[in-house]
Amino acid sequence: MCESRLLCKAWRLLIGETLFFLLMGLPAHYLDREDVSERQMRLRTIAAAVADVSEQATCSGTFDRADCQAVWPETALNLGTLLIVQAYAESRLARNVHEGNCRDFECDPIRVARTGEVKHRARTLWQIHHIKAVDEEWDRMVGVDFESTRAAAWAATKILSRGYRACGSFAGAISRYAGIDGCRWSEAERRGKLVERLGERGRQWERERAPTREGHASTR
Repeated sequence: MCESRLLCKAWRLLIGETLFFLLMGLPAHYLDREDVSERQMRLRTIAAAVADVSEQATCSGTFDRADCQAVWPETALNLGTLLIVQAYAESRLARNVHEGNCRDFECDPIRVARTGEVKHRARTLWQIHHIKAVDEEWDRMVGVDFESTRAAAWAATKILSRGYRACGSFAGAISRYAGIDGCRWSEAERRGKLVERLGERGRQWERERAPTREGHASTR
């Protein structure tokens, strides 16, 4: 729990900056043609959206209140890191996928035999399929703006949280997300290890910048 509104705001800014720091360390999709400033702006939107849903899912930061119901049992940073890894693994954070403009070979496509039309079954950076759990977000989670990105991140959070509660691990959550009937999948194991590595990098970055009661970065 934050000891003051000012400290709470500082921590909220910190997790967003930590996630932005992690996102900036990931290579861009090889077909993306964004200039540096455009990419940074879009990654800041992703970081802000992921930070917001991570705090809501853990009832921390501005969501630290009596009417909040946590869906993620670990820390907001753990969830935020998992969301970043999952988005990167699924879409490489490609701008066109973020916009909802998938190429014919992207976003789990199927071709309608009668017409030749390509239909995409997966949406957003997290490549989410239309299942009952995401009905509420389905029609409003495509786009590079904050609200659409947040809706997509929240939909992914609901699916990952359900898997994590069932399996008790990052790899298990990723396996269930992928539709694996169980908690073990070789690709999920690799992604889970990346979550742990990036999480440690993020915690180190936070320790060097953690706000204190005096409002200064911690030097510990």
